[in-house]
Amino acid sequence: MIMTDSDSLDFKSDENIDTYNLDYEWSRQAKVYNRWGKEWANAVRAAKRAYAKRKRVKARIVKAVNKNPTLHDWNEDKAPTVSFLDSIIRLDPLFIEADNTYIDADYHARLMEIAKDSMLHRRKALEALVDLHRMNYIAEGGVPKQVTDKLMAMNAQRMCDEMADDPTIKLSGRRPEGG
Repeated sequence: MIMTDSDSLDFKSDENIDTYNLDYEWSRQAKVYNRWGKEWANAVRAAKRAYAKRKRVKARIVKAVNKNPTLHDWNEDKAPTVSFLDSIIRLDPLFIEADNTYIDADYHARLMEIAKDSMLHRRKALEALVDLHRMNYIAEGGVPKQVTDKLMAMNAQRMCDEMADDPTIKLSGRRPEGG
């Protein structure tokens, strides 16, 4: 099952944390993780089924070739070799389709594992946010680092300008005697 945009799962909204509603985020964390864990499990099951189907298709091809090797351009008196069977299998349209289905299912399972793991990281982020809230970091309304850096740079420039205009301050940084 490959997800489409119309699916009820919305990774972006599940991944985001509303820092102003941590109680709500905590209450839904288990449900969010459960949903993505089930999606991952379903994707793994689909990948295993696709792999099993791929193996069955391969077995049917080997059985057909061994039953009548001359139909597949085998002209020797002994049984077909492994390399001959392998080339027949890899060129068979049913095997190619089954192989591609397995590759797509395995890819989807890996994406769902990433999504499931992201929800674990989301939980850790929630824990960290709650800890910050307990320390009044969030309650005091912290200023974003970019803003703080810009304000500090502006303040430093203002102080340099004021010092350059002050006749009592020498550029060497020493104060005049008696002052």
